[in-house]
Amino acid sequence: MRKNEHEQNTLAAPEGSMPSMGAVDEAPPVFGDRYEVLSLLGSGGMGTVYKARDRELDEVVALKVLRAEAVATPGALEMFKREVKLARRVTHPNVARTFDIGEAEGRKYLTMEYIEGASLSRMVEEFGRMPIARVIDIARQIALGLEAAHAVGVVHRDLKPENVLVRNDERLVITDFGIARPVEAGSATVTMGVVVGTPAYMAPEQVEARRDLDHRADIYALGVLLFEVLSGTLPFTGDSALAVAAARLVKPPPDVRTVRPDVPDALANLVLRCMARDRDARYANMQQVLTALTTMTTPLPIPRAEAAEIRPANAPTAKTVAVLPFRHSGSSDDEFTADGLWDDLIDGLSMTRGLRVRPRSSLARYATGAHDPIEVGKALGVDVIVEGSLRRQGEHVRVTARLLNVSEGFQLWAKRFERESRDLFALSDEIASTIAHAVTLDRDLPARGAAIDPAAMDLYLKARFELRKVFGGGVDNAAAMLEEALVLSPDDPTLLATYAAVQVRRWFFGRTEAGDIARTAAERALALAPHLVEARHALAMLELHSGDVRGAVVELRNIATHVSYGPAHELLAGLVHEMGLVDEARQQIDRTLQIDPESLLAHVELAKYYALRGQWDEVDLTFERLARTSATPRETWASKMRFAYWRGDLKASDAQAKPGGAGPLSPELMAIAASPDPVDPQVAAEAFSRVAGRGSTRRKALLHQIETEIASARNETGWALAALERAVDGGLFDVEWLHRCPMLASIRSAPAYGPLASVVEARAAELATAYRTG
Repeated sequence: MRKNEHEQNTLAAPEGSMPSMGAVDEAPPVFGDRYEVLSLLGSGGMGTVYKARDRELDEVVALKVLRAEAVATPGALEMFKREVKLARRVTHPNVARTFDIGEAEGRKYLTMEYIEGASLSRMVEEFGRMPIARVIDIARQIALGLEAAHAVGVVHRDLKPENVLVRNDERLVITDFGIARPVEAGSATVTMGVVVGTPAYMAPEQVEARRDLDHRADIYALGVLLFEVLSGTLPFTGDSALAVAAARLVKPPPDVRTVRPDVPDALANLVLRCMARDRDARYANMQQVLTALTTMTTPLPIPRAEAAEIRPANAPTAKTVAVLPFRHSGSSDDEFTADGLWDDLIDGLSMTRGLRVRPRSSLARYATGAHDPIEVGKALGVDVIVEGSLRRQGEHVRVTARLLNVSEGFQLWAKRFERESRDLFALSDEIASTIAHAVTLDRDLPARGAAIDPAAMDLYLKARFELRKVFGGGVDNAAAMLEEALVLSPDDPTLLATYAAVQVRRWFFGRTEAGDIARTAAERALALAPHLVEARHALAMLELHSGDVRGAVVELRNIATHVSYGPAHELLAGLVHEMGLVDEARQQIDRTLQIDPESLLAHVELAKYYALRGQWDEVDLTFERLARTSATPRETWASKMRFAYWRGDLKASDAQAKPGGAGPLSPELMAIAASPDPVDPQVAAEAFSRVAGRGSTRRKALLHQIETEIASARNETGWALAALERAVDGGLFDVEWLHRCPMLASIRSAPAYGPLASVVEARAAELATAYRTG
């Protein structure tokens, strides 16, 4: 892939010059002097796929450039050519055509029909379980496409939602038949020395690498796919790809009705039969599958309003991207501006549908020194890298940015921006939208394009910088800076939303007045920008800490459904866990850690999950992983001490105690919790109530939960029950803690415990319903 010859010149303008406001683009790269690369579609084990314009035919195609290692083994290229010839024999409206195979610039490639539409995997990710009528229609269209392939002796071998596109006219198209194989050929799951197939969808015979693989492997994959679109989850899960693949060898396929009872029996039985471990127990061919589908209720037409929600993405798979810290001159003004743009761009891209963005915590080490962006991208395991530089000159800022494809090592896009510093939000939105377009993703979030006062922008950036210094610390300084910024730009919704979130944090840490301030700021932000994610998240935080947990859960669920916003997922993970929805909680924890592998709250919630099940080795491993990130020991003192109480290791809990408070515990409460000497229950209870009364409702319930544990650890049953009652009065709904926390074992048989538990269980059930129904 040829780089643009002027790449370096466009990334740096002469010092001292500041051209007119605007942006300068580079020409797109060209492959083989014929294919003009327009955008990145996806990458996998076989190669990378691009949307490209064929200059000779003036047509848009999907260009797949094969990895060098994929064709390195002797005879691999000949085998691949034979398989491409087979794939070309498949002609059907539900199958994407394979056109040609060739070589250019020392790389093998093939071209395929370009399909404009959203992938089925993306639909599942965005909307979860699908209507029954839609699933039946999905099953019918995929079965028709596979039947056509099987009729000419071709097995797909890698059927999965990522390889099924939904066109704008609602027609489904199966893609990536380039790795298909003839039924009578030799190796079952290996092509060109590369294992073919995705573990989550592999048939048992593929896992076993049987050489007599046939079309029934596709029938199995269809069953897994239907289970997923019906339930929003996969039938087999595990901690590794190997565990997921192996599970189907030892476990019978699960019945989708266990996770979605409204699935009709006929459809559920079809899914079960498709996923039978013994391939002889599956349908014999796709015609039998189609016959079974015709006996079911005729699919209803997909409502146009519902179909309109599925926006064309041109992207069969989600992309992963890392934004490297922006280079700058080293001056304090440049540092704050570059850091702020970097942080805001990561946030903006994280909220782009179908894009997975590495968190800043995993990228901070690249802020200094010279780094090869391609090598960094490979180390991070991402598809694309964004890198750039920033320089301020008075009230103007110059930003250069480029997008590099990691697998091929060439430039997808580059641009130079000249803006006033007040336009930093608009600049961030423009860069994010351009990047999303370059990787063929839609970014329909409304831009925040209104300019703000340059001094207000500086204060905002410094406040964000301050908040990252210490967990829970710097919040007062950040609030003061944002107050100054709002004097200069009182109607900026991003400033208001950030200020509201900061004030909620202050409220949780005991600043009583902060609650009303947070509400005023959040309401103003929403009035100015109703769809701003930061504003909606601030509202959810406010509702939670005000006691409107149902409102918070519904708001967070709406955010998490539509965008990958880490703060929403990590907060929702904890709330769902407290409701007792354990599987959903693990999904939210895992989703958070996908977005931000170093999320402190997600790690602590995961440790709580293991602690409530007595899996103490896993608790220790979770904290060890967290310690290897940017977390400091002080950030985990309160959690470690609390879990040490649960473990019954009070000596260890004493060792965790440090001078000063931690988390919601004030220095006074920390001293009570860690004291090796007896404490007066009445004095301790008064201290907890006094501190709890100074913060939010959420803080009150949590403090009295901890008080219950401390009292139980000291065998003070009366104090423990009174503390539990105070927690319930404060809105406690943590039914998982109530039933599993080992500290409560001594009080569960007390007469006063039952009525309190009933209140908590009823609250949790009501919230679970709200979470699932919205």
